[in-house]
Amino acid sequence: MLSLLKGNLLFVRSDDDGLDQSIAESTKRAGQDVTYSHVAMVDVEEKEESAAIYVIEATGDDGVVTGTFDNFLSEHRGRIDVYRYQKDFKDIVSVLSFARAQVGKPYNHGFFQEDPGFYCSQLVTASFKGEDIFKETPLAFGPNGTVLPEWKEYYAKLGREVPTADLGSSPNSLLAGEDWQCIASL
Repeated sequence: MLSLLKGNLLFVRSDDDGLDQSIAESTKRAGQDVTYSHVAMVDVEEKEESAAIYVIEATGDDGVVTGTFDNFLSEHRGRIDVYRYQKDFKDIVSVLSFARAQVGKPYNHGFFQEDPGFYCSQLVTASFKGEDIFKETPLAFGPNGTVLPEWKEYYAKLGREVPTADLGSSPNSLLAGEDWQCIASL
């Protein structure tokens, strides 16, 4: 039986439509077979005889939220890959404390560093900042430095330029190193 631990990451495989597909197409790394369009963090609350498992995530509809793992599983069943860090965390309590403190903040629809709130991988990157695990890179909106037409249209609706020079992350970029291992698919 799968045992989820504090700090496990839940990666959601992309759908074949809309923003999910645009994220997957534009951020896929060379040689990557599976692409992800969303990422969330696992938090575990220890109780006397059991543990309650929660998920902290930033969603386009609700901003930064926390919910039960069961609800997350029912929403994304069949598309979740669970990743575990293969080294020891320096201070996972601080990581999750930071993430929980962001609950209620808006979703960062523009993916701009200076905008309020967080997008999903930005929340993960910011939460793990003290762990020195993730490196922000220039945002990708298409393969090989191109910008997919969907992103041009998306940013035109926002009335802003595509932030190709901004640093940031994506669910796919979080797995650029070899320190995270997929331990289950749900």
